[in-house]
This record gives sequence, structure tokens and C-alpha cells, in this order.
Amino acid sequence: LYGVAPVRGARPGDLAEAASEALVRSEGSSLSCVVALSDSLVDQRLLHVPQVPRRELQEVFARKTSRQIEVDKDDVVFSSSLVDEKGLASEAPDAALQTWLVAAARRSFLTELRVQLRRRGFRVHRVVAMRPAPLCRALALCEGTTQACISVAVDRSATSIGLIAGHRLFSQFRLVGDFNESAILGTSVLQDIRNCAGFWRRVSRGGAVERVVVSGLDSARGESLARSIADALDGVHVDWRPRFPDHPEAGRLELLASCLDSGPFHADLTTSIPPAGKTVAGALAGTLALAMGVVGFVQIQAGSKLDSLHAELAELSSESTGLEHALSEAEDARASVDRFAERFERAARSSRHGVAVAELLPDVLSAFRGRADLLSIDVRRAPDATNEVTLTGSVDSDPVELVHALHALADDLRRAGLRSVVIHPPVEVPSDGEARATFSIEALLGTEASGEERE
Repeated sequence: LYGVAPVRGARPGDLAEAASEALVRSEGSSLSCVVALSDSLVDQRLLHVPQVPRRELQEVFARKTSRQIEVDKDDVVFSSSLVDEKGLASEAPDAALQTWLVAAARRSFLTELRVQLRRRGFRVHRVVAMRPAPLCRALALCEGTTQACISVAVDRSATSIGLIAGHRLFSQFRLVGDFNESAILGTSVLQDIRNCAGFWRRVSRGGAVERVVVSGLDSARGESLARSIADALDGVHVDWRPRFPDHPEAGRLELLASCLDSGPFHADLTTSIPPAGKTVAGALAGTLALAMGVVGFVQIQAGSKLDSLHAELAELSSESTGLEHALSEAEDARASVDRFAERFERAARSSRHGVAVAELLPDVLSAFRGRADLLSIDVRRAPDATNEVTLTGSVDSDPVELVHALHALADDLRRAGLRSVVIHPPVEVPSDGEARATFSIEALLGTEASGEERE
């Protein structure tokens, strides 16, 4: 099922209204979806930065991306993937700079967009950048490949080419123009594919490109490009068949379907919004492609495992209180840390907690930024007159990243003034990085008390 509708304005509500119209035109029924953002709503570029600790790196990204999209640093949301441009030699300790592929957008705009979509009945599970999504699809198809893989993603206005090996991105570049209308662009794409293969042969000391994954073309054009690639690279296997070969928009559907895939190159730009009461989690079945000029809706059957993961996440979100609950009264306004801190401090003082939460909250949010998502915060008065705080959050399910993030988070929370910090790690960590793992942290606020801090 596929539907397209024009966007009659530049506000989040205009996009949401067009999404509703596209859904009607598609004759679809499911309102559970992933929102895929086009380049008109996301700034995506390569950033070259020094090798610095993780927390400093996130601050660098926040500062640079906020300048690029001309918003305050607190109003930017971004996602990053390391690009190993130096090849296998980049493992050396003297490598001066790292290159990152960074996608960024205005946080307040995406938050309001999610609110407007919810008002129209949509259940948004994730908000992602559309351009990097084919890399996840290519990586899934190349699982088990011992050599490199090239992803060729053909969109209406540009063609993106990426070189992947061992779950690492080694290069990505973009050729602007309509591939279907320009013979010169087709020649350039083939030449850049050869360049990727030559680059990989050089940095891997004789390695070869084993597979090329083509997405975004219909069956006829995909088969034609596949033959040309096979002639250019001896022994390469080319995946070009779209998942919906009989549909007139087979290429477009292939790109949208890749937004449902997950992986290390997945550019997740999801922002938190206030809960709107208890909701029933449904199966993830659709993708909304949002741009400033047109909105498309496609309904796609997703795998049962992915369905259950997103259903669990939706249920967790619907039951979340604390931080997001405190923001519910301001649903029609843009999220503001200062406004929330003032409201939270007022509530704390009215309960005679005697803690200046507003002074603590910015440090708590800073500790979470770049490491984990803060889902809720709860402050209560214990019988012994201490102030107990409980934080819940979600973190990357990769075991190494999870341990590193939780330990670094605990250290920063202690520096922020929390005492007796106790981490309750996830009971169950999702496999293959397909979902984020939830955790909780308990700590004390206020004056010093006896006893050792523990983890």
C-alpha cells in the first residue's frame, strides 16, 4: 500500500496533516509507523574531529551541528557513525583525526511533529534519517561476507555510495542528480564503484569487494545497473531485486522499507514527547516519508521479532511518568529544560523535600546526553529524612557500549552532587543491537550521610 500527498506549509502540523491524507490515499489501516526524514529536514555531513573521550565528542557534535542548522545547542538532536577513512591502519594510536557521518535536526521541530502526528492517531515508534537507511539494509544482506560490500542507493535527486566492511563504514559519498534521467550520472556511479573497490584493495592490502547491494531502482533499471557493475568488477555478486518488484514505485518502496531495518548506521533522531494516556501497542507496519514538499505513506509487514520489540518499547513509553509526565501540561509548547526545572523545583519544595532540583537537573541531563535517554526522574522523602532520587533510562544494547555508558554516567552523576549511586543494569539485554536496554539508578540528594557508595 502506498500513498502520496502534498505538504501545504512548513510547520509540523502541515506535515502531519499531509501524512493523514497520504494514509487515506494509500487505503491503509495501520497507524503504527516509523517516520523517515528526507534531506530537506535533516542536515547530514562528514565531520573531522580529534580523538577525544566520548563525552567530549558528544559536546563537539552538539556544538558543530547546532551551528550548521542554526539553532541553540540544546535544540539539536543528532546521530553519528564513525567513518574509517584511513582504513585498517586507523587502529594506530597516532591517527590524528576521526571522520564521522553525522545527521542532525531541530529537536523542537521533531518533538512538535510527533505530537501533531499523535493527535491524528499515528503511533510513531522511531524517527530516522532516510539517507543512511540503505546502509543498514546492505549490511544485513552482507552478513557473513568476509570481504567488503558496497551499497548503492538511488533516490530521486541523488545517488549515495557507501563502502562497508566488518560493520564499519569506510567511505560514503553522494552524486547529485536523477539517475534515471542522466546517462552521465550512470557513468559516474560506475566509476565511483570502481574507485571504492580500488580504495578497499589498497587499505586492506589486496582485499576485494565481494558484494554490491543496489536499492531504489525498479526491476528493469536495477537489472541493467547490476549487469554493468558485474562487468566492472570481476567476481562480484550484485543484489538488485526490489522486495516489491511488481509495484510501480518498487524502487521508492525499497528505500522506505530499509528505514525499518536496524544496525550500526541507523540514524535515529527520535525525541521524547509527553505521554497522552494509556495506549495499546500495535505491530510496526508502516513508514512515513516526510519532506517539505510531499509526504508518502507505505504500509509494510514487519517481522514478528521486530514487532514485539517495538511493542515493548511503546508499552514502556506509555507507562512512563516522572520527567515526561511533568511535561504533559506543556504539550502544546516547545519542550524547555528551564521551564521544566522551575516546575519540578516548585513541586519538590511544596512536598518539603528542601532540595533545589533546578540546580541539579541541568547536570543530570548533561550526564545523560550522548550516553543514554532519560525516561523518568522521581524524587521522594525517605523515613530517615533523606531525599531519594530514582532515574530510569535506556541505553545502547551493545554490551561493551552499555557497560561503558553506565559507568561513565554514574561517575558524572556523582560529580553532579548525587550520593550513594546504585546502578540497576538491564535484566535482559536485547540481542544483535535491535533495541535499547532499559536501566534504573538510585541515589541520594542533600547533605552527606555515612556509608560507602556502591555499584
